[in-house]
Amino acid sequence: MADALLPSTPRVDELVGPLRDRPRIDPVDRPGPLSFYDAAAVHAWSDAFIPGESWDGPLQTYAVSEGGVPLGFISFARRQIGRLKLPSLGGYYWPFRTCAVCADAPRRRAFAEAIADSFARRPPGLVFRMGPISMADLGVMELLAAFRRCGWRLLRRDLGQVFELALTEAPPEGASPSLLKNINYERRRLAKEHGAVVTERHVLAPGSDDLLAIVERIEAASWVAQRGGDPKFLGTSNRRFWTSLAEAGTRPSVVAIWVLRCGAEPVAFSLNFETATTLYIIANGYDERWKARSPGSILSADVISDARSRGFRHLDWGQGDSGYKTRWGATVRTMLGEVLLFHPGPRGALLFQGARLALRGWHVPPHV
Repeated sequence: MADALLPSTPRVDELVGPLRDRPRIDPVDRPGPLSFYDAAAVHAWSDAFIPGESWDGPLQTYAVSEGGVPLGFISFARRQIGRLKLPSLGGYYWPFRTCAVCADAPRRRAFAEAIADSFARRPPGLVFRMGPISMADLGVMELLAAFRRCGWRLLRRDLGQVFELALTEAPPEGASPSLLKNINYERRRLAKEHGAVVTERHVLAPGSDDLLAIVERIEAASWVAQRGGDPKFLGTSNRRFWTSLAEAGTRPSVVAIWVLRCGAEPVAFSLNFETATTLYIIANGYDERWKARSPGSILSADVISDARSRGFRHLDWGQGDSGYKTRWGATVRTMLGEVLLFHPGPRGALLFQGARLALRGWHVPPHV
């Protein structure tokens, strides 16, 4: 029955430039875990970060619809890779560099085939890049399979493992008893020496300037700022991104910023995206002066406890682990990777052969 309801000729519209005030392109039926990737999020990202660093515009969005009903969209901008500027999948870094697409499998496939067919005739470039992407992202995997069916050649490299914590009513069996014991000890010690230890959950919303200023100050005193890391709040572009999201109105996901205070002093933060089923920990940080008291672990314990009590099923902790995530019981869920796609024509074939010989660490995937 579902196949009979599908459109026979989906339409692909190319939208160039900002997505603000565009006709609705977000599909209504979305996979819960990826609901953050909507037109508001892509607009906020492009408005804040293009041009900048390695990115350049314009933003190019390909929206698929049938009879005025959106099936999904995907956005690209140009990114410097080596000496080349390639069209690259746009959006905030994993987990939300993806495509917006219906959760329904037949419609997901119709979206993918419409995009692949459109790109075969009018590609954004002879070569384009998608990454970092999750190998567990059904929408992206469907899209790559459709490109391959249309004759596009693929090269892929793996970027790292993604760790996930299954949330149950009781603490996870894999959580280290010594970790939990140390957290309780440090919490009591902080309270005795500095006053009440309080964790606060804030939802990003209009008028969040004071909240953003607090986490900027914490991040400025963290190792990220002091050792040349990748800040999530410091700088004009980051402030513009979060302010734009704060003003975007009601969305199917929530940006939650947790703050740990010792006495009255803000000490640590955790930046999280909350979707219907999955909590994503995007970044956390703490003032280096408090490092010995494990403020990050204390805050993580409260974030996890809250997520469990509110019925989240999964906590996505992102890429890589120095040993901390596994101490909580997190395990590898999937891989992050990036893919280069080469046009089916003869020039694309030559570029593919040259890249295959020149690029170390890249391989032709046996499957998508």
